[in-house]
This record gives sequence, C-alpha cells and structure tokens, in this order.
Amino acid sequence: MRQNRILLIGSFSKGAIEHQFLRVFSEVSWGVSTYDLRETFNEARGDSLFRKSQHRLMPRQFLGPLNKRLFKYLEKGKIKYDVILVFKGMELLPESVLELRTYCRLLVNYNPDHPTKIYSRGSGNKFVKDAISHYHIYSSYAKRICRDLKDIHGVESYFLPFGYDETITIQSNPRLDYLEHFFVFIGAFDRDRERALDQLQSEYLKIFGGSEWESKSKRERIKKSYTGESLYNESYYFAQGKALGSINFLRQQNLIEESHNMRTFEVPFAGGMLIADRTEEQLEFFEEGKEAVYFSTMEELKSLLDFYQKHPEKARAIGLNAHKRSINSNYSYRNRIQEFSKHLLEQL
Repeated sequence: MRQNRILLIGSFSKGAIEHQFLRVFSEVSWGVSTYDLRETFNEARGDSLFRKSQHRLMPRQFLGPLNKRLFKYLEKGKIKYDVILVFKGMELLPESVLELRTYCRLLVNYNPDHPTKIYSRGSGNKFVKDAISHYHIYSSYAKRICRDLKDIHGVESYFLPFGYDETITIQSNPRLDYLEHFFVFIGAFDRDRERALDQLQSEYLKIFGGSEWESKSKRERIKKSYTGESLYNESYYFAQGKALGSINFLRQQNLIEESHNMRTFEVPFAGGMLIADRTEEQLEFFEEGKEAVYFSTMEELKSLLDFYQKHPEKARAIGLNAHKRSINSNYSYRNRIQEFSKHLLEQL
C-alpha cells in the first residue's frame, strides 16, 4: 500500500510549532518532507539594511526569488504530494499559493495567528489574507476565525486548538522550589503586561522572561518581582506546576475572538493553576473554579491572588484537577494532530 506523502512548509527553528506536526505525522505513518521557508527568508534578508528595506518597501520584489527557490525544490523532487501543509505563509505570494495546488491533491494552511487582522508585527501580512481562498482547507486555533473563514471567505475550515507537548518530562528542580509560595508570570516583556503586573501590587509575584523586563521597565514593583531569568522546556513546566498559580494575560486578538493561547494548556498539563482572562473557549476547556480560575477585571484578578495566597491547598487541588482534565480530554498535540491527520485522509 502506497504511503501518503505530506510536505510541511514553514519554520523549523527551535521551539516552532511545526515540530509538533512533523513528529506526529511521522508517528502515524505519513511520508513527511519539510521545507524551511522561514530560514530561506532569514538568509536572504540577513543583516543588510538594503535587503530589510526592500522587504519592507517592495515585498513582492523581495519574496519573488524566494518563491522561485521553493518551486525549484518541488520540480527537482518530482513528487506529487497528497497534502501540502503551509504554516501561516507570510513568505508566499498569493499566486505562489495558487500554483502549489498543482503539486498536491490537498493544499492546507494552519495559521496560529489571525489570518486577516494583524495585531502585531510578524503575526501576518496582506499576502496571507489574499491567499486564503486558494487553500482547500484553512485550519485555525479559534472557533470564531473558523466560522469567518467559512462564512466570509468561502473556504473549508478546521478547528485545531493549541495543546501541550506530551513528550516533555517534568523533572524536579530544587532551585525553583521556592515558587510554591508565589504566583508566576512567564513571558516576554511588553508595556501592557508591565502595566497590568504593576497594578497587582503583589509581593507574592515572580516574573520570568527576557532581560527587557529589567532594561525597559522603570517600575519598582516590576524590578522587585523580576527574577532575572527566562525559563524553557522542563524548567518552564516545572515552574508552572510548582507555583501557586500562573497568570495568563491573553493578547487583544484572543480577547476579541473569545479564544485561548498555548499557555491555556501548558499550565494545566504541568499541574499548575491557570489564572486567565475569562473567554468562551477557555471556559469550555477548563471548568471555572474547579480546573482553572478566570478574571474579567484587574480587581477580580487581585481578589483571586489574595484568596489563593491564603488558601494554597485550594490552588493545588485546582491544578491537580486541571492536569487530570488535560489527560482525560486528549488535549495533547499528539491527540490534536492525530485527529487532524484523520480529517485530511478523509478529504483525499
């Protein structure tokens, strides 16, 4: 029996979500090939001010040669793929996306950002929006986006939420044991997060992230809470599970969509108490007060921190319930992508 072949076009840098798809598609017996379009883009742009300006001011002229390199790769391989899966596609011109259909039976997109609304640099561009209708299936992490893709753009959509990496082994880290008395925020610096965390006025808060928290913030409470380090992989998950709770501020796009983000599943998998903005999707994934706690205002968030600081045993119980829900509800990337794989096979 012939093995189904899939080509993944995206970024394969460390930590990229594409690695989850590569791993699981390989596990379920697809013949998987990859093309790192983002690496090609970064090599072409480099540190040259001219190339950076050309990309910004004349994106078509900059991306054209990169798209031709992709098609040279496809012609050299002489493979007719069953599925080509493009991740977001910021580096692809719309006409290139249309041409990709001739190299496969099913052309699919997975976009971990909003495909039509650009909320931050790097989250999308005009080419992503203009290419939507060229895909056979357009998958998204948010239900509302899926509905819009069908109703407004007339393209079949597939709801593919984020998940947790079940291959992570959470190992003990005595250096972080002190976090059992603290709430944590783990993430990159930005002004909105800075203002929100400063408003909490909590002495039971620890901030992990890049050095911008120290170099860009002049707020004394932030400087006092900042630990001076970032956390990754096993240490990241251990801290989430060890702390009293992990604060998850959703981006503006997630609030508008009533959706979720990656941390929605990472914290519960680690056995930590998720403290997040109240949205429709998060309420569906984890029951409020039993498997997670939610807030709609800063005053509500302050009250939650005050309550669970005084009742740590209740926070631990919620974290345990959330971990069980994660496992029992198949929220892992393996389960998510296995179901996605079945859906693609049904469409072939």
